[in-house]
Amino acid sequence: MYVTVGYLEEGIPYEVFINIEDSDQCERGFLEALGRVLSIALGYGVPVEELINQLNGIRCVPVSDPFRGRMIKSPADGVARVLEDFIS
Repeated sequence: MYVTVGYLEEGIPYEVFINIEDSDQCERGFLEALGRVLSIALGYGVPVEELINQLNGIRCVPVSDPFRGRMIKSPADGVARVLEDFIS
């Protein structure tokens, strides 16, 4: 899974693009939709911390490979991890 975060000069994230290889059309479409919704939320001023709180810990089976020493529980959880790294 590839997650790209676009940000303003001040370092404030304003858009999220999510792409995944080796998955079915439905999963790719879901992740594209998630990226669009996150981008809209950021554009309307929803704090990135709130978006992270909502996505963090969402589970699906099977658990994905480790990301920077932490297990990813789902693609949504993986996006939360990327956003956490972005703001830290």
